[in-house]
Amino acid sequence: MKVSQNILLGAAAALVLAAAPSCSLFKGSSNKVAGSSGQVTAQRTTESKPAGKTLTPPKNAGSKTATTNTEEPKGVKNKNNKGRGETAAKPSKGKTPVVPGQADNRRPLTDSNAAATSEKRPAYNPNLDKDFTINGEWTIYSVRGNVVTGEERPYLTFDLPAKRFYGNNGCNYINGDLVLGENGAMRLDNMISTMRLCNDAEFEYLINLATSDVRSYSARVEGPITFLDLLDGKSTQPILVLRRHNMDFLNGAWKVDTLNGTPLVTEDGEPASLTFNITDLQIHGTTGCNRLNGKLFIDPDKKNSLQIVNVATTRMMCSPESRETEFLLALESVESARQTGPDTITLTSPDGTELFTLTRIPIDSAE
Repeated sequence: MKVSQNILLGAAAALVLAAAPSCSLFKGSSNKVAGSSGQVTAQRTTESKPAGKTLTPPKNAGSKTATTNTEEPKGVKNKNNKGRGETAAKPSKGKTPVVPGQADNRRPLTDSNAAATSEKRPAYNPNLDKDFTINGEWTIYSVRGNVVTGEERPYLTFDLPAKRFYGNNGCNYINGDLVLGENGAMRLDNMISTMRLCNDAEFEYLINLATSDVRSYSARVEGPITFLDLLDGKSTQPILVLRRHNMDFLNGAWKVDTLNGTPLVTEDGEPASLTFNITDLQIHGTTGCNRLNGKLFIDPDKKNSLQIVNVATTRMMCSPESRETEFLLALESVESARQTGPDTITLTSPDGTELFTLTRIPIDSAE
């Protein structure tokens, strides 16, 4: 009898279990594995987006990698390896992004320099040479009171005939329209930029912002250096200070009188000569046998600085007595140029050794 009752109770329990929905046994199942099928479960909450606009770096932007140079650097360099007056490489759409609140705690101008730039000056300083022009390349000396430092210096190049400006902000190449007005009015409009991402270009964004705010310029001379103060029209303090050395005395054609302290006499009677173009930083000339071309570099931190680089020559055969090899080696060793008279200059090596003495060739003779 008891066996029959147990059988009946077991059968009744089986019927109850069969009639109940299976999911009711796991009601409120908080132990489900989320995302196993690629779907977001009800337990996964949506992440909230941060408030405000998020700045992202441009796509495919390469980072600048520092390299170790075991050799002694020859001098401060402007980033003009793409050539003077060249348009910047095609940038991505839009302008270089500007990061709000960029740190402004860099080395300030010295007291003497700050005082010298604290007042507004006329655009045309009477102390300037009558042939003064802003045309050409200028090194960026300071931006919003911060002295620009580093081995490679940002620069701006003004191309007056084309009404354009070019330059480098320490990372990217920039260019745009140059608009000049009366009494030193100036605007640098429609600026575009390449879009490299540089981790060590601390002045890049400050230069971009200051460039777009320029409304006028004022030039001044301090010793061997010409300064160009760029102002925003709101303050007497320049937002950008540009500078370049007064090496214009080199412009023109010069006969080479001596090489390494001895007179230079050529075999075929054609005098060796050098022609300097400071505005375009180019040099042309002849060794007395072959013609040469090259580029000039002026270190913004050295007085009377002049270096002659990237020299190329024609390939004519020269006589055994020719001093052409000595001539070219001396050109590569030039570190400075000094005006020793109204029509004479001396080119010297880093230790001050005299390499060349030159005499100006009159314009009618040069033609």
